Amino acid sequence: MSNTTNHNSDAVVAVVPTARPRANAGDVPATTIAPIYHLYVHIPFCARICPYCAFYKDLLDRSQTGRFCEAILRDVDQQCASFALTPETIYLGGGTPTALTTSQLEFLLGGFRERLDLSSLAEWTIEANPGSVSARKAALLHELGVNRVSLGVQSWDNELLKLLGREHSTHQA
Repeated sequence: MSNTTNHNSDAVVAVVPTARPRANAGDVPATTIAPIYHLYVHIPFCARICPYCAFYKDLLDRSQTGRFCEAILRDVDQQCASFALTPETIYLGGGTPTALTTSQLEFLLGGFRERLDLSSLAEWTIEANPGSVSARKAALLHELGVNRVSLGVQSWDNELLKLLGREHSTHQA
């Protein structure tokens, strides 16, 4: 990731556990460890950096996004070894998660489906910008189980959208 972007954070945590980890590294998980029901995955890439945004983000760099998706899934594997991950909700935020290519989203979300018990999943949300979701991408998200989209329209006023640095128009939204 570039050093020229305002990151506004020292670190990114891909999967944030809501249960306590084991007491010591290497301990065998006790059967009394509460399962983790809610996952937040931060995808920090944006096609354009909006001047008002204070979230951790980086300008979209296709040479980094594939490796980032692989790292997320490695982290999920590590979390599965330490916690009972049975999510009721998964939230992919950012940045702009839909700035990933269709094949990267298929790899990432498919990886979640392979690794996690999604039998209790009630809501799978992804943040999107109006200009970053094609009909093909929307169909894939639906096919993979995403059932809620948080669409970052921000305004229905074209002049205000320009002022905010948004990449879409009211017509596109």
